[in-house]
Parts: sequence; C-alpha cells; structure tokens
Amino acid sequence: MRKFLLLWGAAVFLQGVWVILGQVDTGEGIHVQIIYFNLEVVQITWNASKYAGTSLTFFYRFHSDEAYHQCPKYIVHQGHTSGCLLDAEQRDDILSFSIRHGTHPFFSVSRWIYEYLKPASPKAVSFEWHQDSGTVMCPDLGYKDLLYEVQHQSIFDSKWQVRWVKVTQGSGG
Repeated sequence: MRKFLLLWGAAVFLQGVWVILGQVDTGEGIHVQIIYFNLEVVQITWNASKYAGTSLTFFYRFHSDEAYHQCPKYIVHQGHTSGCLLDAEQRDDILSFSIRHGTHPFFSVSRWIYEYLKPASPKAVSFEWHQDSGTVMCPDLGYKDLLYEVQHQSIFDSKWQVRWVKVTQGSGG
C-alpha cells in the first residue's frame, strides 16, 4: 500500500502533474497544444490565426517507417477543425504530425508523447490521522516515477500548503 506523510493535513488533493500541457508557439501563426490523457488518448489542438475560418487537415504517424495517416476524429469549433483526438493506449512513442492547409503543410513536428502525459486523478484515496500528522493512502496509482502535488490545509493554516511527492512503483505514496 502506498503511503506518505502529511503534517497538519485536514484536506488533501492529489494531482498527477508530470507534464500536464505541451504548448508550442510555432511562429507560423499557429499555437499548438498537446495533452496525453491517462495513457489513452492524445489530444492535439490548434489555434491558427493565420488561417481563421478555415478547416485544417491533420496527418500523423507513430513510427518513422510508416506512412502518415489522416486524423480519425477531428475536434470542430465553430464549424472548423481545431484539433485531433488519437487513440494511443499505452503508447510510449514519438508522434510525428503535420498540420496542413489543403496540400500545403505549414507546421510539422515530432514529439515524444509521454512528455505530455496528464494522468487521471487517483481513486480510493483514504486518510489516517496520527496525533499531529496524517497518512494519505492511494492503493492504485497506475504510473511509476511521477511527481504528485499534494495540497493540504488544516485549521491552523491560513493558506493551502503544497508538497511535491515522488511516487515510484511499489513504494510509499
């Protein structure tokens, strides 16, 4: 069971925060954001001011030896494409992608998607109080080597206190 010690904790929130968002300012009139939700879905969104009111096309691949594929599920905002959702369950690959206006690719990049991981919040969190300290238990943290932010506040604290805890598989947390 994973445990870690909190001093004077009255309320605790855990948030996996290895890398939550990846934002890329391309200098090409496009702003790109990448989020890898819970090792299941990669969401790539863009705001292309240079091509406002235009649907852009997204092509991707996970391996350099495979052909590019068109986005299987677009995110549409105000009638125009603004992103793509990719199934990427348990992938630890480099995602290469290109955003195109017609046949003209105006932004291309390759990124290791694991760097953009945003895990789900822990489930079944429980507390044990011991005189002047508390233990928080999270029996099922699915990812190893993540840095978790623990926020807590007691009746003696005027502000929320923040602690960062590194959790490794099989150790306390």
